[in-house]
Amino acid sequence: MWDTARSIAKGNGLGDIGESPGAAPGLNPSTGCDEPEMIFGLLDLYEKTGERAYLDLATRVGRNILGNRFDKGFFVENKRLLYARFDAVRAPGVAARRRCDPGQACAGAALHGELLVLRERV
Repeated sequence: MWDTARSIAKGNGLGDIGESPGAAPGLNPSTGCDEPEMIFGLLDLYEKTGERAYLDLATRVGRNILGNRFDKGFFVENKRLLYARFDAVRAPGVAARRRCDPGQACAGAALHGELLVLRERV
């Protein structure tokens, strides 16, 4: 399973999540990736490993989504198109939320205007 996740990350320009869980990742902090599914995966990796780099990269992907695919209050495929899909995963991807059990650290994300804020709650 880890090899698959590693290939997905590399294929989407996120860099290397590491040879195995717990190994030091070689992530690409300047990625141009703007796929919301990557936010979900990166938040899951952060929750399981506690590696802050995954959370930082999820923030970067969220900012890329807002910069590339958020136009005039709508999430669009790109800013040249004249339509928006209201069932697109981009909005929930950027505004993803994680449930936290009392005393358990987890990652949460919230969309505030045009700024994505990822924060750690304990």
